[in-house]
Amino acid sequence: MRAQHAGADSDPAELGDPRPRAAGGGPAARPPSYAGVGAEAAREAVVVSYPFVTFVDRAAYAEARTGTVDTVLRFVLALLALAIFVSLLGLANTLTLSVVERIREPALLRVSV
Repeated sequence: MRAQHAGADSDPAELGDPRPRAAGGGPAARPPSYAGVGAEAAREAVVVSYPFVTFVDRAAYAEARTGTVDTVLRFVLALLALAIFVSLLGLANTLTLSVVERIREPALLRVSV
């Protein structure tokens, strides 16, 4: 059995080409080109075609990403502070029990002798 490969004469539709096809079998229509059009006119054309698109400048985008990172960082630092607090409570509890046991120990030794 020979392996099938995509050659120059292969039909992409036979090989499972994922690109959309027009009704006639040719490639689907491409979106309009905005070459030679001013940036503002191209932006307006895109907004009319796709109303859910929003445009932000570089500073606003960086601020949005920085805000997300800052929120995650604050959450991680809060968890770290909680972990340190719990560990300090455990340390204090262990030391307190150790001291209490050491105080009772000589009294018990005196009684048993």
